[in-house]
Amino acid sequence: MCSEKDGTNVPTPSSPASSSTLPNAFDAAFLARLQDRDEPPAAEEADWAGPWRLDRLPDGGLGFFRAGESTERGHRPVARFRGESDALLTMAIIASRGEAAYRLRALPDGRGYAVQSRAAWGEDVGWLAVFDQDLVNALSWAEGLMRSPEALSFFLEACGRTVLERAGAILEERVGAE
Repeated sequence: MCSEKDGTNVPTPSSPASSSTLPNAFDAAFLARLQDRDEPPAAEEADWAGPWRLDRLPDGGLGFFRAGESTERGHRPVARFRGESDALLTMAIIASRGEAAYRLRALPDGRGYAVQSRAAWGEDVGWLAVFDQDLVNALSWAEGLMRSPEALSFFLEACGRTVLERAGAILEERVGAE
């Protein structure tokens, strides 16, 4: 299953058609009857919803799976990585996926290129001197991390001890007791 989102083709992690042979509480014949129907719009979001977990794979790498899926049950991982940091960072991004939280107006006004927030579409929340769609896309990803405690925890774990220690000192200085 694929979906059009923000003008790009966003693949979903659905297993191939052979997934009907994998263990499932729903009868394979029932699922096969549904195969020819159009998926509802929420199906893509459900396909990415998780919850997610990392499992060590037989080759030593790390794979991530949704709850209820595992190599022992015949599933293949949604993604696989050699290193834990890369796997955790990817899990953070997957867990934080969602509709764009910010958008950039294509034409500038007197203050620059207007940035709008999903919280108040149509209301400008800031302006950029130059058109920078990559920055606005990054704002949406950062908002996704803020919206999902699971995603933020994967991201913080991926950062490692040194980064967390340094960030903790900066944060303590900024908001610590006076």
